[in-house]
Amino acid sequence: MAKKRKKQQARKQQPAAKKQVVVEEVAAEEPKTLGDRMVAQLEAWPLMTRVLAFVADFICGAVATVIVIAVPYYFISGGKTLSTLSEYLDAGVSRPVVALLVLVALAFSWCYYVLVPTRVWPGQTFGKHLGNLEMVMTDGSAATMDTLTARWFTMLIAETPYMAVTSYVMQLVGMLAGNAVLSAWQVAGLVGSLISLAMMIRSKDHRALHDRVAGTWVYTGN
Repeated sequence: MAKKRKKQQARKQQPAAKKQVVVEEVAAEEPKTLGDRMVAQLEAWPLMTRVLAFVADFICGAVATVIVIAVPYYFISGGKTLSTLSEYLDAGVSRPVVALLVLVALAFSWCYYVLVPTRVWPGQTFGKHLGNLEMVMTDGSAATMDTLTARWFTMLIAETPYMAVTSYVMQLVGMLAGNAVLSAWQVAGLVGSLISLAMMIRSKDHRALHDRVAGTWVYTGN
């Protein structure tokens, strides 16, 4: 009888033991650290989401630039469209005034890429808000204004095609410092952009150059 009871108890314990093994295996498969969980999320959502968010942000930045740079020229020239900043000089506008317009456009750009993610949608520009993406620090904390400013400045200087306003900043540099400086910056900006794009596509965490400089992640909240 005693042997029979032991066998019955063993049978009852087997399903529980198997269930415990399954739970332990699932727990082992789940990412344990915040970084691992974020990487798992990054691998789950399509990279195209971030690309589309970038396109939306570029368009928004271009609209802000056009409002500041191109619209005044439209009225000054009697309805003409602006191609380059030199056309302002041809219209009799002084270089200091042109430089001031570029600075205002830069301020608009900074507000979009830094002020909006810290005051309107935490960690999100409009494009990232549409794609349900969020910029945070690598430890999971909220991205600060200083961090997002570093991120924005890296895109402005080292990844020149990433923001529409950079074109006018580069033209202003060419007007003030000469075409040799402008050409060198254009080459460096193109190389930086290609490196950043390769980082975003090929790296496991999809962090672009500006993310690595600022110490940020871009991940989905889904």
